[in-house]
Amino acid sequence: MSVHEKPDGSGFIVRRQDGYGKKTYASVASRAIAEAIDARLEQESRATRTALRNFRNSVGITLGEAIDQYLRSRGHLHRRTRATETARFANLWRELGNKPLEQITPGAISDYFAGRKLVLAPWSLYREACMLHKMFAAFKKWWFIPANPVELVKVRVPHETRRRALSYDETRQLLEAASNRVIVRFLLAHDAGLAMQEMANLRRRHIDLAEKMIEVLPIKGRAHRAVPM
Repeated sequence: MSVHEKPDGSGFIVRRQDGYGKKTYASVASRAIAEAIDARLEQESRATRTALRNFRNSVGITLGEAIDQYLRSRGHLHRRTRATETARFANLWRELGNKPLEQITPGAISDYFAGRKLVLAPWSLYREACMLHKMFAAFKKWWFIPANPVELVKVRVPHETRRRALSYDETRQLLEAASNRVIVRFLLAHDAGLAMQEMANLRRRHIDLAEKMIEVLPIKGRAHRAVPM
């Protein structure tokens, strides 16, 4: 126990000494608070000793070994999420090679993202960057590497693409190339302002020719409504 009562009885002192010979002091009025501080310092000291031991034992650990250990530590994942992460990490392993972790630099990660940018959509690239950042952050936490190389690589957050209406020429080309069934559905959706899922849910019984109204079933984000023809 590193909690000591002050000589004058006015409070308690937390006095500890870490592996570097550096003492930590804390002066509080309650013994319960002093014991809580002492327990927290002991927990931090144990975590530091474990990290240093892992760092000494992980010298020369390869990317493939680190990825396997990271995936084993995430045993709670859904199988689809695990399959996605495994595919992304396997691609990283193929591109960079099974080299030691200390040889993976921010420049190598930047070149990897430049190549992936040619085959992935912006949001897919951003999600992959977040996955790699989280994985290398775990490697840093486990003291496999001294720093996270992904932190120094900038991947911009994609902006929402602005919706654009079809021009008259594009509409004419679409109608000329489409079949009669597609033309009817397109003109009906265009005139009534229906979303794609609303158009897919539309049936003959939802169209009232006498009243010239269309009953639109609700979808996510939209309410049940009636639209004039």
